[in-house]
Amino acid sequence: MNECWEWPGRKVNGYGRITQKPLRLAHRVMYEKYHGCTLTSRDLVHHRCENPGCINPCHLELTDRSNHHRVFHAPTHCINGHEFTDENTYIRPDGRRTCRECFRARQRARYASDPEFRRKKIEGRRERRGR
Repeated sequence: MNECWEWPGRKVNGYGRITQKPLRLAHRVMYEKYHGCTLTSRDLVHHRCENPGCINPCHLELTDRSNHHRVFHAPTHCINGHEFTDENTYIRPDGRRTCRECFRARQRARYASDPEFRRKKIEGRRERRGR
């Protein structure tokens, strides 16, 4: 990837801001000019270089808000440091990821500390076996 083109003007939260009315983000204007398109409010221009002040069109990629965080900012490890691998990751019906190792640890702790939970688990096993 070639180097960033840093916006020389005003910035808000690190993003280049064009101060003419209406206020616009510089990287969105650069994307529109370079690609000859008009962006909608649902379109999101992602900085592949992770530099919000960059306006280099080679670093800008069009995506939508629903996919942006899932694709570009998805964590590689859970909060306890376990890596999200195919074997260690459960994808919930709502699309969120859960660490299987952390889930098993929570279940073990709950089983050890909650007699009612333990009793229900044992009864469930007996019912599945037909006893």
